[in-house]
Amino acid sequence: MKKLIYLIVLALILGLVLTGCLLSNVGQVPTSEQSGITYLTKGTEAVPIEFPLYAGQDWLVGEVLVWDDGVNLCVKYRLFPEIFDEGDGWGITETHLAVATSPSGIPQTKKHNPIPGQFLYGIDELEGKDSWEICIPFDQLGVEEPGDLKVVCSDELFIAAHAVVELPEISHTESHSFCIVSDTETEYDNGSGWVPSVLAWVHTAWNPGLDIKLNLDGAEWIWESYEVLHPIAGDIVDFQRAFDIVGTPASGTLYITADNGYEASVNGIGVGSAQVFGDWETSNLTQTFVDRDNWQSVETWDIILKLKTGDNILNVIVANEYMGPLDGTSDGTIHSNPGGLIYKLCVDSEEKVIDRPYQEETAWAANAEIKGEEEGTMQFVDSKSWATYFTYDIEVELPPIISSEDLAGPFTAGELGEFSVTTVNPSCGDTYDLVLFNFTIFDIDLLDIASFDAYWGGGWHDELSTMSQVGDDVTGYFGPQTGFPMSAPYDETTDFEITFGTAGTGIYNVVITLNDLVNVVVLATLTETVEVLVGP
Repeated sequence: MKKLIYLIVLALILGLVLTGCLLSNVGQVPTSEQSGITYLTKGTEAVPIEFPLYAGQDWLVGEVLVWDDGVNLCVKYRLFPEIFDEGDGWGITETHLAVATSPSGIPQTKKHNPIPGQFLYGIDELEGKDSWEICIPFDQLGVEEPGDLKVVCSDELFIAAHAVVELPEISHTESHSFCIVSDTETEYDNGSGWVPSVLAWVHTAWNPGLDIKLNLDGAEWIWESYEVLHPIAGDIVDFQRAFDIVGTPASGTLYITADNGYEASVNGIGVGSAQVFGDWETSNLTQTFVDRDNWQSVETWDIILKLKTGDNILNVIVANEYMGPLDGTSDGTIHSNPGGLIYKLCVDSEEKVIDRPYQEETAWAANAEIKGEEEGTMQFVDSKSWATYFTYDIEVELPPIISSEDLAGPFTAGELGEFSVTTVNPSCGDTYDLVLFNFTIFDIDLLDIASFDAYWGGGWHDELSTMSQVGDDVTGYFGPQTGFPMSAPYDETTDFEITFGTAGTGIYNVVITLNDLVNVVVLATLTETVEVLVGP
């Protein structure tokens, strides 16, 4: 069998010649489903039909405009300027649009509550716009998918226009800074609970020995008692200080030292330690575990990652060293072996202060100027939702359509093949004084067509005589040579018989056009790929 090569570029006929002549110019023509449709409605882009848009059931925030531009159904959501307030007020963030020919066609639950998320048209991320517009070709109107809503000559459309409107939050940032210091507001654990610490006896070497003068900022040396309780054996004292942070922490610093050593944490998270080693908390606090010599160096700890908004707590476990023979020293006294803690903790934070809270409302377009009037209460039957829809009447003027179920073949070379072409002009279509059918078969030699006959006007006619070779293509017409009038409605089927020569095997693109000879326009087009097989 001869290899079949499929052609993918379809040329369409543009020009036509009057009475008995062939089309002389061939070009692209839209398909019959897309060409010549005119829809007559009471809304135009200049003067659209206005439907009120209500938010929160009874708050009129804008309108939904509906019109027809002759090819498309257009819907535009628009907030009133005083509602949008130049971008500082309410804005549309979501739209959901459903179009049906009955209320039941709008996606809804079994209890008749509409499901905006299943509406075919709309957008979920509008970012607070004052308007949104869509134009949908009438032949692409759908409920579940584009084109499944078959609009007839005159229809009442049921439109559910849903939106989400929001009022953005307005806020400002306030900065906060504070410091807490070691003083009697710091508590210690006395074995029975937390009680206020005591200002400690201050050794004359303490404050002059510090490399950061914390006492100048109000920090005091504190302990569990004014003088130490165990100057020889030493002591471990557990301190805590609660503090509150307003807003989000931005920075945090702890300045701290102790006589003799400490381990600090914030909100249970370790911060750092100094002058304590190993298992010092369970030790005898001798020099091996607690260093007596380096308490003068004030440590600076970055604690930002330990802080949180709201309640915080600083914990410091402090050791006063053992002082006695085990370390090769004389026994300690309350003044030779004092204990003390001194610190300063500073925090910066940023607080978000809300001047206007975020608000969101659901909105629906209704049928009346004032929600609740009889003509505006078009709610879903038996629904507990306040959702509404509105109606929009259209009158449609449809064009003629050419179709064929068997033009594609396949045909067999050398054998008589049959096919038919049906032309329908609907009742809502226009009437035409003079029309003519023309056709083109691309990339074929006229000699490869042995016969071509059409049945019209009550008899068979040899159409081969109307055909001619134009370059690589064959063109022709069928029907009365001078054309014929077409009424509305019109529904006729023309039968054809064709025989391809043995050299005519292959794949051919065929274009049939219905042409208005008076206005010199193409009314409808049928394009098809025809297969011709090798004969026996």
